[in-house]
Amino acid sequence: MQQVGSMTNQELKEALLQRCPVVCRGITYGRVSGIIYRAANGQIVVTAELMDKNGSSVTIAEPRNISKE
Repeated sequence: MQQVGSMTNQELKEALLQRCPVVCRGITYGRVSGIIYRAANGQIVVTAELMDKNGSSVTIAEPRNISKE
């Protein structure tokens, strides 16, 4: 699958606050509902929580796979 875009940490924060739709791997999600920071192997790993359009479930995705709609 072709990668459409990649979001920086700043772009993720803006999308979170703006509650705008985002696309991940060809699927459009209603909004970024959270940003997750985890420690792994001595580094910080960032992932985003994407709320589906119905508001009933979330998907955890890497920022490199997310772009604004």
